Amino acid sequence: MVTATLSKALGSQGGAVLGAGLVRDAVVNTARTFIFDTGLSPAIAAAARAALDLVTAERVASMKAARAQLAAVLDVPVPAGAVLSVPMPSPESGVRARELLCEEGILVGCFRPPSVPDGITRLRLTARAGLSPGELAYACEPIRAITEICAAESAA
Repeated sequence: MVTATLSKALGSQGGAVLGAGLVRDAVVNTARTFIFDTGLSPAIAAAARAALDLVTAERVASMKAARAQLAAVLDVPVPAGAVLSVPMPSPESGVRARELLCEEGILVGCFRPPSVPDGITRLRLTARAGLSPGELAYACEPIRAITEICAAESAA
């Protein structure tokens, strides 16, 4: 069985469960969240299908290279997908890093309580295909520097 999101990388919404007929039947008939959910509209399903037509091995390889480069620069594990989670020492340091990066034209998310458990703050970066090595290197330096500065300020 494989579960897949149709949002994020595909820019649609919802998700899919792929598997053998018995697996699909079990999900359709026993998964509470599926039973009480509404099926995807034809427009949303068509948008996801059209987005899948744009996914190529070259674009996937480009995203993986960007993901690996970001992970190396930020000293975080390489994730299975495109989203990197960068730990920050405090909510204030995460928010400050997000704001400074925004001033540099780099948009990142910042997850902090109450949307995550107390004591956990993460910057969320999404690697994407299509960036040249130079563009990615240009973004990596301020990301590294700003996250380090904000973490150090939080420790002081």
